[in-house]
Amino acid sequence: MAFSHRLVLELQSKPEVTKTIEEIKEETGTTMTIEALRDRGYWNACRDGKKYYDTHTKAGLALEIHLNTRGKVIAVTYRLAEALVGAR
Repeated sequence: MAFSHRLVLELQSKPEVTKTIEEIKEETGTTMTIEALRDRGYWNACRDGKKYYDTHTKAGLALEIHLNTRGKVIAVTYRLAEALVGAR
């Protein structure tokens, strides 16, 4: 949750922030493996705010995943959700 809040603060001064999977693992301190973080299904659930994966959406973040040629997530671009952008 602290990671999401730091992103929101950072996005106050720029339109987007892109983080590699390795940077996300390091900055969040998650115990998930790099391979688990590369799973597209995990990030789709985060983007859609499903069940236990709603931290980013609750913080007001929209995200876009970037895939390698094998369909694995290599980076994520974060932006403020449209509702927040309009409220600024």
